[in-house]
Amino acid sequence: MRVPAAPGRWSSNSAAAASASPLFLGLDCSTQGLKAVAVTDDLTVEHACGINFDEALPAFGTRGGVLASGDGSGVVRQPVCMFAAGLELLLDRMQEEGFDFSRVAAVSGSGQQHGSVYLSSDAAGVLGGEVASGTAPLAEAVEAALAEPLCPVWMDSSTGRECGAMTRAMGAEALARVTGSRAYERFTGPQIARMARTRAGAVPGWGGVSLISSFLASLVLGGRAPADLSDASGMNLLGLGSRGWDDGCLHACAAASEGALSAERLRELLGDPVPSWSCLGTVSSRLRRRYGLPSGCAAVAWSGDNPCSLAGLRLERPGDVAVSLGTSDTVIGTMEDASGSADGSGSASDGGSAGADGSAGPPALDGHVFASPTVPGGFMALLCFKNGSLARERVRDAAFAAAGGSADATAEDRWAFFEEALLSGSEDEVGALLARAIDQPEITPDLPAGDVLLSAGGEALLPAGSDLSAWMTSADRAAAVLRAAVECQVMSMRLAAEARGLRPEGALLVTGGGSRSGALLQLLADVFDVPVMVGETPDSAALGAAFRAKHAVMCGAAGGHVPFGDIGPRPAHRTAARPRPGHAKAFAARLPALQACHDRIRAGTAHAGAAGTV
Repeated sequence: MRVPAAPGRWSSNSAAAASASPLFLGLDCSTQGLKAVAVTDDLTVEHACGINFDEALPAFGTRGGVLASGDGSGVVRQPVCMFAAGLELLLDRMQEEGFDFSRVAAVSGSGQQHGSVYLSSDAAGVLGGEVASGTAPLAEAVEAALAEPLCPVWMDSSTGRECGAMTRAMGAEALARVTGSRAYERFTGPQIARMARTRAGAVPGWGGVSLISSFLASLVLGGRAPADLSDASGMNLLGLGSRGWDDGCLHACAAASEGALSAERLRELLGDPVPSWSCLGTVSSRLRRRYGLPSGCAAVAWSGDNPCSLAGLRLERPGDVAVSLGTSDTVIGTMEDASGSADGSGSASDGGSAGADGSAGPPALDGHVFASPTVPGGFMALLCFKNGSLARERVRDAAFAAAGGSADATAEDRWAFFEEALLSGSEDEVGALLARAIDQPEITPDLPAGDVLLSAGGEALLPAGSDLSAWMTSADRAAAVLRAAVECQVMSMRLAAEARGLRPEGALLVTGGGSRSGALLQLLADVFDVPVMVGETPDSAALGAAFRAKHAVMCGAAGGHVPFGDIGPRPAHRTAARPRPGHAKAFAARLPALQACHDRIRAGTAHAGAAGTV
């Protein structure tokens, strides 16, 4: 459909632009760089561009985009001015490539989640003055708006003390029920508490705390931009039911700061969050002058990278679920409620805020629920599995060697062995072994590092400290262990997804590098018992930001929220695998055994010789 221009939202400043289709620009600030994607009114990608922080801006001294302490503290920061310099450089490059900014109707963006930017008491004047309309480089112009030159990012793991304090203040279940997540070290609330505790003398000079997404939105707007509700959900501070800052969470965060912040002061610093489809105004005069953006080009609220990826993948309806197979595997999807319990119920805690639907039942403590970036009152869930493709490849290589494979074999030979091993198991062999290959402490579920192998009857087959290769004493055993390790990875996804209320309806969308494996796709179809669709959505966060820019313009034109699906047609995906009924039934029957295996891993009874082992 053609979007009518909302009054005051988009008007061309050139005759050429007046006769051309409008463009919607999405920007994405990831850990390692910035990307831009511009789409036409029919959602066709017309232009894409990107920069890498390390390569394009070496003066900031980052590696992988970050400054890591290297002292074991877990502190990981990024220079805030690097974001401003990167934004300007990205737009300059687009201009050099001939991109026609005069056609842009709206700009939105995506920012890496959880990172926090600390603004100075002069920030409002600086953002509305030199940043909005000045001529100095953007990184120089914004410097006076910053109380802290470095911001903690999602990779930072230095806040164990603060997470413990917030958990003690709220209770783990209450915190998960209210905010959608238990206390996580990378989340913004614990990060703010630690920054305040360790920089207590600087706190009186703070004029605000922004998310990375809302900080970058401020640079586009030329004024302080509010956080959007979806990205704000990743802070351990927002009540999913109330869609506002939760008093109990603010007090817990203040307690974790050990007196450096009060709950009232924290609320003032954060400002009020807004729906993700909000138009905040028009882009700054600096951007209009320098790049030729139209005078009415809308500055749309930015959101987090995961919410924007949800939008980019067009996961719009309850039951729309995607699995991304990569270094880490991710399950993401849309839900009607934030219950987070296996039976679909929510809960209200004694002394805590009610769940989104006010019903009763224990919350899931693994994974995250955020406010939807596209649906009023809706929710999205995100589950991250840290041991993904690298764990699969380690077990594959061990099994390949045990089966007599040559050390000089090509990657293609190793993947052919992987495919054959996964597809060779009959339905009667499903669950004959339960194997977990955990190279790094797992996030979902919370499990320590180490390999585990159990028989169908629950006998522990590996001593602690051994890896799965120790049991690969024949080619048949090697294939069986490889198959079991990958099956348990996928079964673990289903367990966690169902605990969070995520159930794919109709089909499961699979993306990422692992989607090239036909055997993995078949396994996903069998375990989830739905057809599997595949499709490539490169730069899904930037693309989702562009889609959200169009959505915001449509909402503005309509005078209220319109369904996100109205932005245009959903992409066509092909069916790559269908469930085999016998396999699907067998996997469903073995899910409780895998849950019991996880319980034993946490209890320390999953290794041969451990107390309590079978």
